[in-house]
Amino acid sequence: MARRVTAVKDRIYRQIVRAYKARTPFFRRFPTRANIDAVDFRTLIHRDMRCVYSRIPKAANSTVVASLFVPAEQALERAVVERVKFGDIRPSDLSKGEVADICEGYFKFTVVRNPYTRLLSAHRDKIARPSATNARFRALLGVSDDREVPLDQFLEALAGRRFLMSDAHWMPQLDLMAFPVAAYDMIGSVETLDRDLAALQGRLGVSGALRDYVPHKTGSTDARGALTPQQAAAVRMIYAKDFEGLGYGEGLDVLGRA
Repeated sequence: MARRVTAVKDRIYRQIVRAYKARTPFFRRFPTRANIDAVDFRTLIHRDMRCVYSRIPKAANSTVVASLFVPAEQALERAVVERVKFGDIRPSDLSKGEVADICEGYFKFTVVRNPYTRLLSAHRDKIARPSATNARFRALLGVSDDREVPLDQFLEALAGRRFLMSDAHWMPQLDLMAFPVAAYDMIGSVETLDRDLAALQGRLGVSGALRDYVPHKTGSTDARGALTPQQAAAVRMIYAKDFEGLGYGEGLDVLGRA
């Protein structure tokens, strides 16, 4: 009984916090119907470099952070990268004047990924096999035992909006972006990451070699060999907005953006 009461209190508290965030200057200007916590939590605002990076999980965001925001002389330890990722200020913390300054004077960018390979990476990394770190992700799917979760079961769950929006690792990428697509100064992609990171380093005045930091690498690059026609069709339906809005074709042969 006590556990149930605590869970209810936690849920009410989260609802109050989300309602508060929705009334802050940033989210009044850029309202979201998606998971407001995910957008707030994964928008990296760097005041010294005057830039905003919409971090999209399973789209090389660790490598982007390591290459652009972690000093070259600093070791790429997990705690260091995670601290930089989540920063010390979020969109919901900004005043009206700060929001105006960001809109007018900050460089806004993100890096996206083909929905096919991003979905495969999320399944392999967070859902397919049990591990100590994957327990909470599998719990969202209602899986508590040690069995392997097939891709078809994951896709079936993603067809329901509640589960689709339950975690940033498989949320649609457009729903994780703090700004409308047209407001970004640059949208890079995993498929052209080396070229795009070099361009970002030049724009932000960052020197040094690119730093490939991939703590959750899954090798999910061959969508053609990993998806059946039925599974590919399901991915296209679930992530239709991402395919269209981010310029990805629906074929499995060419994974880059148009």
